[in-house]
Amino acid sequence: MKLLNKIIYRLLSNTNSCCILFFMLTLVPFFVSSQKNYIDSLKSIIKTTGSDSERVKCLNKLGSKYRAKGNYDSALYYANNALARAEGINFKAERATAFSIAGNVYWSKGNYPLALKNHFAALEIRTKIKDSLGLSKSYSNIGMVYEEKGNYEQALKFLFSALRISEAGNDVDGMISANNNLGNLYFQQKMLDEAITHYKEGIALATNSKDKSVLPSLYNGVGAVYSGQNKFDEALENFNLAAAISNETGNKRAKANALSNIGHAFSNKKNSTKALESFLQAEKINEELGDFHALAITLMNIGSVKVNTGHNEEAEKYFYKGMKTGLEIGSPELVVTAEKELSYLFSKTNRFKEALIHYKNFVRLRDSLYNEESTKKSVQTQMQYDFDKKSAADSIKNSEAKKFEEIKHQQEIAHQKVYTYGGIFGFVVMIIVAGISFIAFRNKKRANVEIAMQKHLVEEKQKEILDSIYYARRIQRALITNEKYFERNLKRLKTGSK
Repeated sequence: MKLLNKIIYRLLSNTNSCCILFFMLTLVPFFVSSQKNYIDSLKSIIKTTGSDSERVKCLNKLGSKYRAKGNYDSALYYANNALARAEGINFKAERATAFSIAGNVYWSKGNYPLALKNHFAALEIRTKIKDSLGLSKSYSNIGMVYEEKGNYEQALKFLFSALRISEAGNDVDGMISANNNLGNLYFQQKMLDEAITHYKEGIALATNSKDKSVLPSLYNGVGAVYSGQNKFDEALENFNLAAAISNETGNKRAKANALSNIGHAFSNKKNSTKALESFLQAEKINEELGDFHALAITLMNIGSVKVNTGHNEEAEKYFYKGMKTGLEIGSPELVVTAEKELSYLFSKTNRFKEALIHYKNFVRLRDSLYNEESTKKSVQTQMQYDFDKKSAADSIKNSEAKKFEEIKHQQEIAHQKVYTYGGIFGFVVMIIVAGISFIAFRNKKRANVEIAMQKHLVEEKQKEILDSIYYARRIQRALITNEKYFERNLKRLKTGSK
């Protein structure tokens, strides 16, 4: 898919319109076939499955798919069917989904009261079952309805709630949708810097997401901002990207928006022929879809081209037709645009009285929609969101710092324990060694004493033996006559005999 997007981009940037058209026509049958296979598989499951819950899920998927294709009658049929079956088996989550699909269909058809009724019914269920991702979708859907009703304060409230929930739950699809819707809202309020920030944030998220369905709307948004900044080449590049991706995904509504925006870009580049060609294609698709809000915009775009080409009577009819549609669906922003265009047309054709009436209507409605207080509240809401986001980031950062310090402290404690246990172990070893040394010393001392005693005994015995020997020797000497005594007596005897 990413490779395909890159190819489309290169074709749009480097080749002529014939090559682009040929490439798109080559792609369309593949995607149409893929979509048809998916729808057929869902219908087959509905007929064959024995699971009521699985059947309800498939009915809702069909409703969602037909709504994306612009087949609103079929979408409502399947959504209502799913709603009835889900209620029968008390399947609350899918009941909320069915209400949500119906709400989106009524929103696309410009029936804002029924859209809000269904979306608030979905919101109530999702609140009760604590479905955070579903809540994000409901808040986003309600915000979109309030945006087209011109109630920007309520729209911002719900859209930012959707964004916060999506960010908290790391719901990428929810963040993409919320950023796209916020971009649209800020663009309506002429806050272009805020608008393009949210559009580009959405594109960055959607590029890495499996679901590319919101990309055309995001590129349309970026292109619209560039148009507002008179960067018409950059605008056309983004509108062409939106149209190419719409063809790729089979999203007719997004394609109609892209064609309408391409018409704007050509009109700004003073190419009325191509502008009218794009607007007429968008008108045809919007009529087929029954998308009255987009149809009213397209009608007034055609009227603007007719003014530029001098077809003033035709232009007047288109402006009034667009205004009538805006009034019917309850969209004040469409009425504001029609009043402005009619004022310009009548002024150009010297119908100054009518021009003044429409200009006063335009100023009155414009001021109620885009007054300073409304803009201030929008800025405050954005600032509050940025502050909350920064506070959350700081909180996470502080939490991580605390965790790091705690881990570091725990490591220091662990090291200290190692040192303590090492010291205790060393001390115990030292005590053991000292004990062994003491015992050895004591044993050696005891052995020395024993040796000394034995030596003393031996010496005593030896002395006793020697004393005995000396005593015996004295006795022997005492008993044995001295040799000199005999010699003396012999001499005496010899002398006496003479």
